[in-house]
Amino acid sequence: MKITLWIHKLEAISGNITNYSFTRPYHDRNEEWVEVQITQNEFTQLEDAKHSKSWVGSDEWHVEQYNRNRDEKDWIKTKDEIPYIYERNGEEVYRRREGNTERELLTTAEFHASKKPIKKDLKKLLQELQTIKGAKFAEWWKGLTKNEQIQLTKFWE
Repeated sequence: MKITLWIHKLEAISGNITNYSFTRPYHDRNEEWVEVQITQNEFTQLEDAKHSKSWVGSDEWHVEQYNRNRDEKDWIKTKDEIPYIYERNGEEVYRRREGNTERELLTTAEFHASKKPIKKDLKKLLQELQTIKGAKFAEWWKGLTKNEQIQLTKFWE
C-alpha cells in the first residue's frame, strides 16, 4: 500500500518531512509543494513523530489513554509498560511496539485472546447506549461482556 502526500519541496530534498497535507495546499501559489508517495511504514513513523512533539503524543497522554478504561489494578505508570500497538489493515490485525516499523501479523484468535475485557459500570453503559445508532447496536451489544449484558437487561426489566 502506498500513501500519497503533498510536502514542501525543501522537505522532499532534505528527506526530513515535518509538515504534510493529503491534498494540494490551497496556499501553494508558487508551486512549492510536491506530491509524493510513501509506504505505510513510513507514514506510521511520520504520525508517531508528529504526535510525540505535543501533549497528544506525550508519554503522559499515552499512559492516560491506556489507563482510562481499565481497572486501577491494571494501570501502568510509564509508556514503556504498554505492551503493543495494534493496527488493522482490512481484516488483518498487526501488532508492534511504538517507534518500531516491524509488525507482527496476528491471527483472529490470537488478537481476541490478547484483549482483556473492560468492565463498565451501569451509568457508563447507559450513556454509551444513548450514543449508539440503530444499525450499530448489534455490533455494540456483541462487544459487551456477558455481565454487562445482564446488567443492562436487568435495568430495563
